[in-house]
Amino acid sequence: MTTKTESSTLRLIKNTAIFFFGTILSRVISFFMLPLYTSYINPADFGYYDLSITYITIVTFTLFFDIWVTTMRFMYEKNENEWKWKVSQSGFVIFMGSFILLFIIGLIVNFNYDIQYLWLIIGYALTITLTNMLLYIARGYGNNIEYSISGIINTLVIVATNIILIVVMKMDFSSLYIAAILGHIVQCFYIELKVKIVRNLFKTKLDFSFIKDMFLYSLPLSINSISYWLLTSFNKIVVETIMSIEYNGYYAIGNRFGSALSLITNSFTLAWQDLSFSRSAYDKNNGVYYSKACNKYLTFLGMGACVLIPLFNILFNFFINDSYYPAKSTIPLFIIVALLSAYSTFI
Repeated sequence: MTTKTESSTLRLIKNTAIFFFGTILSRVISFFMLPLYTSYINPADFGYYDLSITYITIVTFTLFFDIWVTTMRFMYEKNENEWKWKVSQSGFVIFMGSFILLFIIGLIVNFNYDIQYLWLIIGYALTITLTNMLLYIARGYGNNIEYSISGIINTLVIVATNIILIVVMKMDFSSLYIAAILGHIVQCFYIELKVKIVRNLFKTKLDFSFIKDMFLYSLPLSINSISYWLLTSFNKIVVETIMSIEYNGYYAIGNRFGSALSLITNSFTLAWQDLSFSRSAYDKNNGVYYSKACNKYLTFLGMGACVLIPLFNILFNFFINDSYYPAKSTIPLFIIVALLSAYSTFI
């Protein structure tokens, strides 16, 4: 039991490091793009972009019910390649059904409503969901390094595209959608090149009974994801409704500082998923282990928040354009929210 505990701890540290270096580079690069965004994009346009992504998030949570998480969870139950092929194939069948439904909904909305940059928004939704699916399957195969590298590639493509479109070509905030879509597509190609996920989907026969089991397993995850969205993202809709889209722009920038806390928390949570999913296969009495992990994690988050709040208060003056100054007062609250959100996700 001691050997298993030690190996689990070492595995957690190793995977956290892999996800950390992959994630931190992407997050740091994105964070340093804030001066560009706030200098060239006014608060109202940035608020519109951020709000549209919020709507896309709830739509994808509802339609896809975290099928990528379910797929990875089932892939960890056995180490045989045949099993992983079967799970990834079944998960992809469910995913494609939701993917097609999302496209049809986009067509219906397009015919009935006049929404600015609707097809770019739909393109963002389609590519981000495909990226999520491929990334979680890659993790199910154990390709954590490729997972992290692909995130860095995605970020670099987005940054380069935004600089060209915003600074050189003087485009408006539609460049944010275009850059994200291109980044997602390049990331998907990289993952497929390295892991060969699509090729493996055809190595086993469809098992509709198993597909049904995975679907039923995913339904509670969908409810949980929607609840999490209501707690963390519905505020943006409230701000836009009661105040204006401009204030949602301030809210979005303040939230970017709060999200910086996830530089480390996201890496740890991803590594924790690997450990907890695999641990459940051999240890059915792991409540004490999980409880200790939760207590230590909460302490770690609190220490991080104490450091980041005064640091970000200083950085704001150097990074953010004066037109976004109202966002500064929201940073401490966003740090606290990020702390609680990270702990909730961990649990």
